[in-house]
Amino acid sequence: MNFSKAKKKYTTARLYIEDYNHYTGELWLDFINANEFCYFNSMGDSDSIEQILDRYIPSMIYVRGIGKDAGLRHGSVLEVPMDRLSEFRSISKQRYKEEQRHEEERRYEEERYEVERRYEKQRYEEERMYEEERYEEEQRLPADVNMTVGGEAFLNLLNSESTKRIDYLSDFVYDDLYIAIGRLLNRYWEGPPCNLDKLKKSFDVKIWDVGQGNTNSISDGTNLTLFDIGCSKHFNKQEQQKIWNNHLNYVNAHDRPTLIISHWDVDHFNMLSCADDEFIKNLCCAFVPTICNTVMAKQLLYKLTKSCKYVRLIEPMRRDEPRHNHLHEIYKGTHFTMYTGECSTSKNNSGLALHVFGQNVSVFLTADHSNSQICDDMYNHYITNHELNIVVPHHGARCGVFGIPNSCNNKSAIISVGKNSYKHPLQEVIDNYTAAGFEVLRTDWERKDIDIKVH
Repeated sequence: MNFSKAKKKYTTARLYIEDYNHYTGELWLDFINANEFCYFNSMGDSDSIEQILDRYIPSMIYVRGIGKDAGLRHGSVLEVPMDRLSEFRSISKQRYKEEQRHEEERRYEEERYEVERRYEKQRYEEERMYEEERYEEEQRLPADVNMTVGGEAFLNLLNSESTKRIDYLSDFVYDDLYIAIGRLLNRYWEGPPCNLDKLKKSFDVKIWDVGQGNTNSISDGTNLTLFDIGCSKHFNKQEQQKIWNNHLNYVNAHDRPTLIISHWDVDHFNMLSCADDEFIKNLCCAFVPTICNTVMAKQLLYKLTKSCKYVRLIEPMRRDEPRHNHLHEIYKGTHFTMYTGECSTSKNNSGLALHVFGQNVSVFLTADHSNSQICDDMYNHYITNHELNIVVPHHGARCGVFGIPNSCNNKSAIISVGKNSYKHPLQEVIDNYTAAGFEVLRTDWERKDIDIKVH
């Protein structure tokens, strides 16, 4: 696949606000346009998209300590000068060179101190241990981050006259990477998720322990469906890969799994970067939402469409009520109902949700949908004499007014959560589910995957 090698100078970069933590002042950004990212990543040497078609390159920017009152919100966009952004990149590279030089000096000092007196060697040992601890801390750079920026420096950029703030994206960004994805989407899957459609009467739903992220699996021992494939965005590459490797034997014990990604938030899809091409080629089919606006999401969607034989892109439904976003049933089988949201500026509310059930037990896989969507469009249509289990939306965040009534059939409310600075799960959320008769289970307390038997 060849794209023009003609160099183009990009003067601005559009950055999507993936997350902004008001408690800690942490800001997570991702490029929207892949050509702009390539230009930035290569420091202006090339704008060819081919450099990210062959291998996954982390594209997120992590800003530490920007403050609690920066006036930012999740889902909005910043348009910043490319030269100012590239200055951060240059500083980052210069810091790396200085660290390399420091490491060489440290090794030289180590040799010198070996021949000096014992107390000096001991003093050096203490310094070395400090340096190793600092190095280990730096190695914890999240796996999906391309660059970290200090809060004060980025705040100066944010408040400059040359930076524009955009409430939300009105249209998709058709860059070269999106075009490459479109060229691969020539194999259209018309049917429902095949492994859900073939589920036996009894099966297991597993909520993986992935920290502040979401991965769930539905398996009857033969047919496997993965609903989301994400983990905490704070995990470094080693931690991310370890989780995936720990589940590989379980995944590989099934033939031709199905993959469903609820929405393109990082913590719901980032472990796809750990999966090799063999795993993706072995997928029977994949179902993903069309709202895929960041470079990281588009890179992994390209990886998916390149190797998976059948990928279905699901568009959100047209919205009829201005102030209410509903879920709509798009597939229904013997043991499952699959939903999609309506058009929204929020990826959370426009994504996919899943209800799986047997003769006596139901499980809601809610992703990050709102309570009103879950109560009005999932709870009101489930079989009321079923034992109800629910994966709590958004890791126990506040998702609107809670509306599930108290019932003796309410069984378990599982919260997929890990170390975080958002105070998740909120105590009021735990109290709401407890008052409704649910037993609240947390992956961070269990420290293992949580299994639900469906029959």
